[in-house]
Formats: sequence, structure tokens, C-alpha cells
Amino acid sequence: MANLRIIISLIKKDLLYFFRNKTILIVVILPVLASIFFLLIETGIFQIQYDIGLITENNPIEIDNSNYQEINFIEFQDEETARDNLNRIDGILKFQSDNRFNLYLNNLDPTEILILEQYINEIIISTMDYTMPFELNIELIDSQSPFNDLISLWLAVTVAMIGIVVISGDLAEEKDNKTLEGIYIAPISNILFLSSKIISGTILAIITAIIILIANIFLESSLTIYSLLLTAPVIIAGALIFNIIGSIIGLRSKSQSAARSMATIIYFLIVFPGLLATISPTFELIGRLTPAYYFINGLQLDNIIYNLFFISIFIVILVPVLIYSYNEVYYNE
Repeated sequence: MANLRIIISLIKKDLLYFFRNKTILIVVILPVLASIFFLLIETGIFQIQYDIGLITENNPIEIDNSNYQEINFIEFQDEETARDNLNRIDGILKFQSDNRFNLYLNNLDPTEILILEQYINEIIISTMDYTMPFELNIELIDSQSPFNDLISLWLAVTVAMIGIVVISGDLAEEKDNKTLEGIYIAPISNILFLSSKIISGTILAIITAIIILIANIFLESSLTIYSLLLTAPVIIAGALIFNIIGSIIGLRSKSQSAARSMATIIYFLIVFPGLLATISPTFELIGRLTPAYYFINGLQLDNIIYNLFFISIFIVILVPVLIYSYNEVYYNE
């Protein structure tokens, strides 16, 4: 009994620590919120409907539109006829063989592509009562993006995480270790220190993005040197703005724990509206207030100048905040 009471006391102590520690709470809460977002998408609560052309030629699929709220299938005799109607449909589903389907999508957003892929997979399984593996090949029609749907999303998520979460924690650690005190007596200006810190984080984000691209360039035939060069300014600008945000968080946080907690919250608020901007007008409105929205669209080569312009506006707005935050820490120390 004595050992049991000891174990119960230790458990109580740990649980109290867990619920008082902001970092642990954030780590627990954010995945829950993220799962709720995607569950809402999957259940169709946002009432998104896509018009998909269904090729009836040599097609064993018989689909009743009344069974599916998310997708409205429009039948076409052949692929050529369906492509002639691309101005009013979002994609084309074509039966190729017993276990192979082609889904041609009309230049949709990466998040929409992932959602639509899931819907189509479920429909094929339920309609044809599939018990064997099947292959659903997705191709984009007239897409300007050099990336497939997953690469652009991973680039956005990774670059933002390095800038916001990693750099904020690194700068907060330097504050905790009193590293900044040594800089105050060194012959270096505030601008030089901030520039070096942000450039270092930006280089780290760019290197990571390059690794992601190199790992995928051999698998994605649409990736070309020209298209990668077009996206380079977007990646650099995105890495820069996210590192500025991370530096502000690190400077204004009182500890590493506080910095990571705040960075995780801000990361969630900035990145997810951008990823889900096409899901509902509300998310699009919120997304337009974040740099992640323009970063993701820029990666899709969707009006690069327009998206770079808005990222630049965020940089111009946040640089004075960064300098003010650094000066505040400088004089308080």
C-alpha cells in the first residue's frame, strides 16, 4: 500500500506539472485542433462540391450522385468531350483497367487535390466494392506549378516551421544563456546582429528546401531548372519573413519554454489558414492576412509578382517591430 501511495503521489505531481506547463499543453492541444480541422473537412461540413467529369466509355462504374454530397459527377462519352468542357468542371475521372484509374484535375489548390483524392478513393472502393489494391493516378491539367500537391505543401510547412519555431527557440536560448550580454560590449551594431541571425535562419530554411527538391526532382518529371528558378525568389522571401517572425517571438519571450509555446501557437495560426484557404471563404479571408497564404500561392507559380509583393509588405511591417523588440531587450538587459 505504501508503494501504491507513492506511485499515486508521483502521478499526481507529474499530471499537475503537465497541466501547468504551457509547452506540454500546446503539444497536446495543437494536434487535437489539427485533427478536428481535417475531420470537419472529411465530414463535408464546409459543403464544398466539386464537378468531376466521368468518362463512360469502357467504364464499369455506375455512380448515383445523390449518394455523394462532395462530388457531382457529370458523364461524358469520351475524354476529348470532357476536356472540351474543362471550363465548367474541376477534373476528369477515367477508368483505365481493372485496377487503374486516371484523375485529371483542372489546376486545383494543393489542399483541394489531397481532399479530392481522398473522396475519389472512397467512392471507387464503395461503388465497385474493391477488395484488391487499385491505383489512382493524378495529373494536373494546364498547371503552372513545377511541384506536385505534396511537395509544395511540405515546402510551406517546413520553411515556416524552421523560421517560426526553430529560430525563435534558438534566439530565446541565447537570451537564457546570457549570450546577448557579450554582444552588447562587442563592436557590432543591432542591425548587424539581427541581420546575421535572420540570414542564418533563412539559409537553413533554403538548404532544407533544396534537400526536399533534390529528393523529389528525380521522381517528378515536371520539375525543371527553369521552374525551380522561378520559385527561388518565393522560397527566399518566404524563409525571410518566417525568420523575422521567429526572431520577434524569441526576443519577446521570457524563456525558451515560453518562446516554443508562443511560436507553436503563432505557427498554427499563420500556416493552417493558408493551407485551408480554399476550404471556405472564412479560411480564405483569414489566410489573406498571413504571409503563408501568399507563400503557398507563390510556390504554385500563381502570379508570382503579386504574391511576392504582399510578402514584401509583411516584411516592411515586421522589420520595425523586430528592431523595436531587440532594442527593448538591449536596454532592459
